[in-house]
Amino acid sequence: MTLISSTALLPGQSARVDMKALSDGGATVEVTLIEAEPPKLPPLLIGIEGPNGGETQKQAVGFPDMCGARDFGVKRSGESQPSLTAHGTGKLKDLPATCEPWCSFKHTDIERVKPWLDTMPPVEKSYASYKLTYHHEPHGDAGMTPALYRPRLARLVQIVDGHPNRHRITGVGPIVTGYWIREKKGNPLDWWVPGASVYGVDIYDPPDADHNWSPAEMFDPVLDRLYETLPEDVEICIPEYGRHFVTGQRRADQFVADLEYLASEHPRVTRLNFYCNPVDHPQFYFPATSPEADVARRWMAAAAAARR
Repeated sequence: MTLISSTALLPGQSARVDMKALSDGGATVEVTLIEAEPPKLPPLLIGIEGPNGGETQKQAVGFPDMCGARDFGVKRSGESQPSLTAHGTGKLKDLPATCEPWCSFKHTDIERVKPWLDTMPPVEKSYASYKLTYHHEPHGDAGMTPALYRPRLARLVQIVDGHPNRHRITGVGPIVTGYWIREKKGNPLDWWVPGASVYGVDIYDPPDADHNWSPAEMFDPVLDRLYETLPEDVEICIPEYGRHFVTGQRRADQFVADLEYLASEHPRVTRLNFYCNPVDHPQFYFPATSPEADVARRWMAAAAAARR
């Protein structure tokens, strides 16, 4: 009996394998169904972060299963700091329905959140849930101090907790950078208040890296510090994630290694958004037709399927 052909299987694929006898005497033909092990994907909800406008619309088409994205708000006329993006405008109309927008604002009038919550469209016309942050990456802005920040975050928590639409808000809390925690030895509690339910940390490989960082180098110093300081019931997310030391297939392979590492070593992390902005920090950008995008789509699809 001779094997006529063979095909390597990818994880999750199955195939029929037909065996033929080539002798004159004839032989029994055996047909065997072979199924590879399913892909070991992390329990992460995967999103993508890009600029407003046409790029968001393209990403919504290119990554239809994205589970999350950031929205940084919009500056009103004559104001220097952004308020929450109005429902049905900007990213809050262009993101796919599978998304959970993570909306932030820097305007000091926290009370503006009330009408935003009041006017939240019904689920069938909008998004099922949102996260909220006041003043993302506050440690990087001149004039912002923990003494100013914490009372405002506490007021945001209070407003959301007392609102009828609070069930649509899955988390309220700060977003800081991994660089601030890792290199600057920042204390996560500087920007924390009791009652906040989520903590976001933007993690990138550093611009001055002299080698491609391993997942342990990338994540452990940052996430371990959060575990040490925050209550155990606080959700931990990575709203922005990017690598620039490698590109193309090497970066795609690194994405897989990072996600698998987070799954095995940091299961407390629930969300991650690939940073993919061709204008702002383009070194982290990858087009929708690239090995990196193929990895992102595959993991997004698995995360989206797990939600259904």
